[in-house]
Amino acid sequence: MPEVVRAARLGHRMRGMGDVYEHVTPAMKEQVRTVLEERWQRSVQAVKPAECEWIVETAPRLGEYYRAPDEKRAS
Repeated sequence: MPEVVRAARLGHRMRGMGDVYEHVTPAMKEQVRTVLEERWQRSVQAVKPAECEWIVETAPRLGEYYRAPDEKRAS
């Protein structure tokens, strides 16, 4: 992920020449979205059943992300 995108997401400004070229392009934004979506999917897949129950009890709307694959097909 380009340094300029990381800096922009954190609200930082780049120093030196990076400051001159600090605009974030639509392609860079899409790259960030893709990377974050992939991380989210991996984290959802890594959740253990007991953790899943706690998550759904705490925030019921997240249940659609944390259901087991066979439960998703049944609904």
